[in-house]
Amino acid sequence: MRRTRFLLGALGLAVIVTAVSAALMTRVSAIELARWLAPATVDVKDLSGVSVGWRGGEVKRVEVVSPGGHLIAHDIMWHWVPRLSLEHPITLVSASLSNLGLRVSPDTSSVSDDAPEMPLQLTDFRQSSWWPAVRGATLYAARLEVQLEDQAITLLMDAPISSQQGHVVVRSQDDRLEFAWEQRAPAEWRGTASVTGAMPLSSSWVMIDNAGHFTISGDIQSPGIPVSGSQWSADVHPFLDGQPNAALMIFTTEAMLYLPSPLLGRSLTIEASGEIDTVGAGTLKMITSDYASPSQDEWLAIDAEVVWEASFSNPEATLNQGEMRLREIDLYGTQLNEFSTRIFGTWDFEAASGQLETGELQALISSPGWQAALSSSGFLAEGALDESRLSGSLQIAPVLEDQPLPVVDAIVSLALDDARVAADIEGFAPWGALGKVRLAAPLAGAATRFSATLNTALWDWPMMVTSLTSLFPEMAELEVTSLSSRVELTGELSEQGVAADVQGQISDGYFSFGTVGVADLDVAPFALRFDDIGLRPVDAVNFTVAAVNAGVPVSDMMGRLSRDEAGWVLAHAEGAALGGQLVIDQFRDFSRDGPLGTVYFNDIDLAAVVDVAGTQGVEIQGRANASLPLRWQSGAVLIDAGRLSGTPGVLKYQPDMDPAQIDQRVGAVAAALSNLQFEELDADITLDEAGVMFFRTSVLGSNPDYQAGRQVKLNLTLENNLLSLMQSLQTIDSVNVWVTRQFEQQQ
Repeated sequence: MRRTRFLLGALGLAVIVTAVSAALMTRVSAIELARWLAPATVDVKDLSGVSVGWRGGEVKRVEVVSPGGHLIAHDIMWHWVPRLSLEHPITLVSASLSNLGLRVSPDTSSVSDDAPEMPLQLTDFRQSSWWPAVRGATLYAARLEVQLEDQAITLLMDAPISSQQGHVVVRSQDDRLEFAWEQRAPAEWRGTASVTGAMPLSSSWVMIDNAGHFTISGDIQSPGIPVSGSQWSADVHPFLDGQPNAALMIFTTEAMLYLPSPLLGRSLTIEASGEIDTVGAGTLKMITSDYASPSQDEWLAIDAEVVWEASFSNPEATLNQGEMRLREIDLYGTQLNEFSTRIFGTWDFEAASGQLETGELQALISSPGWQAALSSSGFLAEGALDESRLSGSLQIAPVLEDQPLPVVDAIVSLALDDARVAADIEGFAPWGALGKVRLAAPLAGAATRFSATLNTALWDWPMMVTSLTSLFPEMAELEVTSLSSRVELTGELSEQGVAADVQGQISDGYFSFGTVGVADLDVAPFALRFDDIGLRPVDAVNFTVAAVNAGVPVSDMMGRLSRDEAGWVLAHAEGAALGGQLVIDQFRDFSRDGPLGTVYFNDIDLAAVVDVAGTQGVEIQGRANASLPLRWQSGAVLIDAGRLSGTPGVLKYQPDMDPAQIDQRVGAVAAALSNLQFEELDADITLDEAGVMFFRTSVLGSNPDYQAGRQVKLNLTLENNLLSLMQSLQTIDSVNVWVTRQFEQQQ
């Protein structure tokens, strides 16, 4: 259609020139004669400034409107030489115009699918009778503008052109084509061509006239693409040869492309060949003929083709196969040790859509301290220029510090449009779902938004512990009977750093770690904030525990966590313990050495203390209050200046040994303690780095069965290894049994 419209414009201009000559000979108005000669569909709006002489002619302005478009030309001039010849009475010397504008109408109503295909070949005008009269003429157009729908094309000349030499510039939006030629021999032309714009290219070429068809060859250079040894050649048959769908052009090209980072030091040689027939249908095939790499065990091969129908319509590209294996590639600090896959795909240019599919994919990436083997059965990418999607599954086998981690499966989905790229990743470990992660990164450079969810309700906890114990040996002491937690995270990543909000809830927590058992832990819905300050709660985090067993059972415990400038704080906790009350206030975390806080026991039953200690032969009645200031020092908990004060009570001690073997002084103390009714009971308590606890006790009272009830005061120092005591009171197995029983009682 565009070619037809150009021909209509040329026809209108030819009618004008004919009318000018005829009008001067018949003395009829040039515009009237032009309107009379023009077809009914052509309207001659203006024809002014007409003059014709023996050696040339001139038209100041021409304006023609036709269904094909709107043409306006200024300052048309031509020069000719009269000849005393009937065959060629006039020889054209030159033609020029200062400005020509052609606006093509987008009228497609007369075009149908059954319309005959218009051949691209031309009749060989060199055999026409008029050719000798014009072949030596020059043409000069200072400016020629063509408006094709929403695209403007401008042609500029800095000097007259002819078949012997010339230089023209064509501009279209942001692209610029510059073309120059010079005839070096009767059948040889040499020239240059260059394109500037999004992808600048330049070429030096040679054209040979081979009696009706032309052979053109040259090189290709691009400042934006590192290429070497690029050559192209084409055999062109521009004139009709009587064969429909015959080859109009057959071309080949070869170029060696130096690959950019991160594939530096590698090059790819591409061979392309194609054919265009006389109706504009054709093919383009591309293969890699060579791949050079520092690694001998690498390859990269491409087999692709582009096919289009008549009039260059319905073009479609097919990647028949792309196969690659890459090794030892530095990805900005992370090493891609190996990557291999095969790729297939298609692309429909008119629909601007297509798909790309990989075969089996294998990769190995590493960095100091870790590596991961990646494998996939394949990925599928499909979409259009403004939107595309990638989906597939990936299996990840990580190794950390030479210790293999459990294999993780991930389902990956990526979406890309003209504004952002979004990713959805869902992970699965052998013990259960790891949750979902969603990323959204704007292409304009704004902050990246992300979100993640985690739900542990259906986890196989024993499998998790077994899977991670080889990497974290301390996890061997963890046993989880039940734990349901749900955490949601949302935030953004920007130049200022990472900022995120965390919301969650924990319930039904039954677990043990070492000698500590926890039954029915519930953490109320909480909100945390992470930024450059660190992780901190938005409000205090409240929790409850039905029971905690660390040798001293604590039940009905509740508390709240907060954070200040120094770190995390157990702001308050209280529960029932030793027949009394346990209270903790402002207990700090273990992030640094120093005071942790004070643990208070209020109104505890001394008989319960004796039962926990497992002391043989001792009975005691009475109650007491205790305060234990705790300190964290070099990974151990210490007690500085702990204090216990008892209320009046009764202490009975019956040692399990032969009285004859008891030392006299010890025997006197034992006799006094056999039924001691004490009025005061005080103790100083310390715990050192070795885990040894000292009780420096002072007891004031009387025994009615000893020395007629005379009042006595005893100062006793007791020593016990607290760590050994705890381990003897609660082994790992017994704590686990205790947790299991607590869980079963709630079901």
